[in-house]
Amino acid sequence: MAIKLGNRPETFAQRTVTFPMPDGTTGKIKYKGVYRTRTDFGEMLDQMNADKEDGPAVDEKTRWEQLFSQGSESNGRFLAAAIKTWDAEIELDVDSLTQFSDELPGGAAAVLEDYRQICLNGRLGN
Repeated sequence: MAIKLGNRPETFAQRTVTFPMPDGTTGKIKYKGVYRTRTDFGEMLDQMNADKEDGPAVDEKTRWEQLFSQGSESNGRFLAAAIKTWDAEIELDVDSLTQFSDELPGGAAAVLEDYRQICLNGRLGN
């Protein structure tokens, strides 16, 4: 098969991630991520950082709740930008994905890491 550059698909091939659920079972999500080159991925991260509101300075007055809340919201924005479709019964909007990240952090981390691997390393298999 000949290799042709510039033929960009809309999404990567469907991916499956597994992760630990709070009840001790294993969760599984199938998703299709928005196709991004390494450069596109860097641009997405730059844009997310530019759009991010300044959080509280990390000092003795910073509350853990604030830090974790900001992390979940950041993950929600990342997931909303990365996922085109998935089989989870969760809307693909920032609010729902922020809640997903807060309640099932292992699931959010699994999708985020898998998507990062695809974009940066082209890793589509084990």
